[in-house]
Amino acid sequence: MTSRWWAILFFAVALAPFLLVQLYPFVDLYNHAARLFVLTHFDEVPRFREWYAPAWALMPNLGFDLAAWPVFKWLPPLMAAKISVLALVSLMYWGGLAAMQLMRADLRLAAPVAALFSHNYVLGWGFINFLLGFALSLFLLRLTLDDDWRLVRRHYLIQVPLAFMVFLCHGLAFVFYGLMAGTLIFAGWWQRKDRNVRALITDGLWLAGHALVPVAAFFVTRTAEAGGSYAVGVDRVLATYPDAGSLMARTMWELKERIVVTMTTVESGFFVADLVLNGLLFVALLYAFVRHRKLAGNWPPLMPVIASLLLLVTIPPNFFGASYLEIRVPLLLLIALTAGLTAAVRTRAFVAILSFGAVVQSAMLGAFLQESETAYSEYLAEASVVIEPGALVKPITIAPVNGRRDSLPRCQPIDSLLMLTHPVGAQLFTIPGQQPLQAVGEMAAAGDAMPSFPRYRHGFNQPFTNEKLKALAASGFDYAILCGRARGDAEIPANFRPVLNGSFYDIYRIEPISAP
Repeated sequence: MTSRWWAILFFAVALAPFLLVQLYPFVDLYNHAARLFVLTHFDEVPRFREWYAPAWALMPNLGFDLAAWPVFKWLPPLMAAKISVLALVSLMYWGGLAAMQLMRADLRLAAPVAALFSHNYVLGWGFINFLLGFALSLFLLRLTLDDDWRLVRRHYLIQVPLAFMVFLCHGLAFVFYGLMAGTLIFAGWWQRKDRNVRALITDGLWLAGHALVPVAAFFVTRTAEAGGSYAVGVDRVLATYPDAGSLMARTMWELKERIVVTMTTVESGFFVADLVLNGLLFVALLYAFVRHRKLAGNWPPLMPVIASLLLLVTIPPNFFGASYLEIRVPLLLLIALTAGLTAAVRTRAFVAILSFGAVVQSAMLGAFLQESETAYSEYLAEASVVIEPGALVKPITIAPVNGRRDSLPRCQPIDSLLMLTHPVGAQLFTIPGQQPLQAVGEMAAAGDAMPSFPRYRHGFNQPFTNEKLKALAASGFDYAILCGRARGDAEIPANFRPVLNGSFYDIYRIEPISAP
């Protein structure tokens, strides 16, 4: 089989799980989709004008809203969301493959790794803007550097606007692009015999030119000061740590979480299986790094790997209004480590192992997606009967340990998912400076009545859950949807009237609290 057909084969492996289902268990996906559905049909649905208002401004979170606008304008929202996911997975696969080949990876080794890369943990979170920006940055990286990792100046007038497009998708994706390009330029310079310092400085300055407009734009946006329930400004990051215990306790917790997210970089939905598969994947990539040196007599570029590891250890959990930053860095590390997958290490056994792993992981992901779709379909059918049109709904995730790993089916998308199929109102992402939509009227009042909690994992547990339920009882939302395996342990407020007991959720009507 030719290299081209090999790449197409694993593109099919990457895309297959998503083609077979209509609903996806990605945490933030349907919140983004619902926001775009509101924006594209704002003048057609009277209720939207009562709950929301457009808030367009320059900000590094517009990529999905701009790119998917026509799809959501003309297609049913669930179909539009599916097309968006298929397009995103495609961009991640081909972008990852382009970056891996730039790192001199052999195509037969890189294709199965690109398929695994496109099934990543960040997609499970539904961080659509970041993934779109990161995928575009990988294409831009290939356009920016030649095979010797020198900056290609003849494409500069194309590179600069594309760099700004990456920034418009997500600021961290733009940072990742600069980090990868800069470390590869340095690695290429280091491997050359002459090591012309002037050439290194020149390439560095030309690369810095990509950042002039994005950096200037960032500091005139509200994003630099943005906050939210899980994303706080830089000035509040360190101040919140003492609330969660000693510095040593917080440090150990952060290190443990970073090891876990690295060992679940590629995600199938089955946690233990993901730990095993990712462990084997990273061992294989490290083996390729070492074996390349033995066979070819030199190391693949270490600078991108070192930079990724340092970033993984040191990056704060939230910064400039963006949260869960540490879960995104392993994607950078995975791309950097593919520099060892050169033709020098290609053997039939090594190709077979990576290929088998990609196919098995794709099959597991497909099974998880189908299981989740079955649960969501049941929920949508039942909730649309018992919840009247025009009601405001609010889900509360009640899981014993972690809101992602111990709550299956995942609970976070259920309110915005219902909004796309039934005329109800949900609390969407409307943080000033981060989204082009704001809440108004009763939606804003209900949202403001809910307390904000830090991003720490115990925020998903008791006693925070009971505090959220107390606030929800007096918030102005019409229905509470309690979701998760531990929902039977929650302290249900007196004005919550049971409406429906589902397989993984309970729906309560929130009765008005009588004045004393």
